[in-house]
Amino acid sequence: MHEVAKARLQLACALSHSRQHKKAIVCLGKVVDMVERGDLEGGGSSAEKLCLVAVCYHNIAVEQLILKRFVSRKRLYIHYRASRGLKSQQRQ
Repeated sequence: MHEVAKARLQLACALSHSRQHKKAIVCLGKVVDMVERGDLEGGGSSAEKLCLVAVCYHNIAVEQLILKRFVSRKRLYIHYRASRGLKSQQRQ
């Protein structure tokens, strides 16, 4: 499955270069979903998986900037914490 995730990341780059930014975001989202579901647990090191996720989130942000679709920092932070299995902290 690790090779599938890498292939999807490369496909997203190709889609971006051909100006198919929405499709690239969907493709990158599928890689993030694979990681969140634990589909990549069998192959590759933890550092490699972390780098894969970091590159995906970075590329999603770049694609959104190109499309001028901004996500609030709060929503992004909540999604980040949820993807790590952490509860959202409430300020009192």
